[in-house]
Amino acid sequence: MPLLIDTDVIIAYLRDRPEAVSYLENLTGPLLISAVTVAELYAGVRDGAERTALDSFIQAFEVVAVEAI
Repeated sequence: MPLLIDTDVIIAYLRDRPEAVSYLENLTGPLLISAVTVAELYAGVRDGAERTALDSFIQAFEVVAVEAI
């Protein structure tokens, strides 16, 4: 079953918080992040190596567009 991962969980994972690392690394199935989460992550990342690492990291997820209903 697909699971939409929140920005807070991603940030905790990237900061190497053990509970977030364990949680994400033990999930199975497709992992989704919203386009809003992607924007939030890029808003807080520094240019250079940090941005390059984020580019690679985001490739592990399917990005879901946000649509108005």
